[in-house]
Amino acid sequence: MAENQNELDNLENQFSVMDLHSYDRNLVFDMSSVLSSQESSREPYESGLFRMETALFRNLLVHKELSGKIHERQFFYSMCLVCNLVADNGTFTLKSCSRCQLVKYCSSECQKKDWSAHKDFCKVNAVELDGKNIFASAKEEVVTTFDWTNYCVRKMNNTKFALKRNLKLVEEQILCFPQVCIVCKESDRAKLKDCKDCFCAAYCSKEHKNKDKENHRFVCAFLYRARECYESIVSEGYLSCSLPRDIPEVFQSLQKKIILNKTPINISDSIPLWNGYLMKYDDLGCLMTDVITYPLSIIYALEDVAVKLGKQAQIISEVQELTVHLVGSRCHKEILGIRKWEYFMHQLPALKKLRVLFVGPELWGHGYQNYRHEGKLSGCEYCKKRGREVLYEESQMLYNEYVQTDYYRHPDVIVAFNSGFHSKTGMVNDTWPKSLVEMTKDRSVPLIFTSFNRYEAEKDNHALKQVSDVEVLLDVSKNPFSSLYAMRTLPVHESYDDIVAFSNGYIAVVRGGKEEKYYSGQGDDEKNR
Repeated sequence: MAENQNELDNLENQFSVMDLHSYDRNLVFDMSSVLSSQESSREPYESGLFRMETALFRNLLVHKELSGKIHERQFFYSMCLVCNLVADNGTFTLKSCSRCQLVKYCSSECQKKDWSAHKDFCKVNAVELDGKNIFASAKEEVVTTFDWTNYCVRKMNNTKFALKRNLKLVEEQILCFPQVCIVCKESDRAKLKDCKDCFCAAYCSKEHKNKDKENHRFVCAFLYRARECYESIVSEGYLSCSLPRDIPEVFQSLQKKIILNKTPINISDSIPLWNGYLMKYDDLGCLMTDVITYPLSIIYALEDVAVKLGKQAQIISEVQELTVHLVGSRCHKEILGIRKWEYFMHQLPALKKLRVLFVGPELWGHGYQNYRHEGKLSGCEYCKKRGREVLYEESQMLYNEYVQTDYYRHPDVIVAFNSGFHSKTGMVNDTWPKSLVEMTKDRSVPLIFTSFNRYEAEKDNHALKQVSDVEVLLDVSKNPFSSLYAMRTLPVHESYDDIVAFSNGYIAVVRGGKEEKYYSGQGDDEKNR
């Protein structure tokens, strides 16, 4: 890919994706050995990433049904709610549900198919006597971005109260991302025209479209790609995405790279569109970033802070044995596609043994409290020949409970992906404080935590510092190895920094601030608290 170097450099500096990853990082990996993106999309149990190595995943449903459970149903107002057909080419129009005017279908057949799931929600959110939907008052009530967020939250709370249950993801999205004018919140669909690139934003006039032009340019490509990726997930039954096969013989620094360097990029297949943005990664490339963001974020953070790890007290590029605790893990994120942790080992040529602990109270959901399982990845031929191994352990419990067990293993690094430390601050059911104390007790063990966007990162950082005295090794910053699979969010301030969020979007590293205890380095199996 050396011949594409200059072109890639120009692309990274020119287009809107780099607004979110504005780093001077333009070195490129040799991706000639990247696994074919189509090879693994349909054969989840045969290809490298999708061999479900954990006991529970092996016992779950066939992959399309499992995909439906892992990837929850989503709502895009430009898509049929049932078959996901998109009215984006002018050949047909979607028909709105006449009762609520909030969802659309491509045919009466799709509407009938969805009625049993939609009817209760529809009844609660039916149009008013004047024929206007529940967002009609937004034009008068909403002035600021924060007003809009509060408005949507009220709609969700009212619906939740009326239904006497929690809302499904698709129902939350119907109430958070309706077809209204981005600028003035006009909800009369006869006046609205969609962005012809992403079909995720609407305007009531050319004036308002021009007013929002610069802000929308920031998110248009990501919104389009999010919708496209969701279509691919649903239609193909994706569980996750394939991995690059590059296995470097020597450690390759991540300090001057971004995650796009680690995904297959074919410049000749790039299509210049979406407000001048060159979409140089396809759905598979985008979904791939949602997988490799986990291992690469850890390596990037540890390389950046250059702390000594493990019994050998070596930096990350030299360490031979490593024990990683992933706190707050969930099966469909940290465990699904478990071979990403072998990929982690591939990026560290000196590493011989990797232990990964997945721990969290929601690891496998309800019904699996105190579930525990230990396993070992079968390993690729390259690793087998060199005696390299990846061991893993699953423990469904709070971290402060885990450290009291007989099977506790001392970590070299602790990680909380998309941590949400702040999410229940002040509530009686906030379980993070006790775990955070344990996670920062040992000064020799760094804690890496990530968040979806800057707003959450700052809140998470504050929540951590409220319960633990920590030394900052890497302050909250954009993560160049975040996922590029965008998630829509309700913004909390006037800038567009948080209208889309990304898995591991922001990253920070801390360690216990007081030198109260140290790891003696007498073995992984020894408790040392």
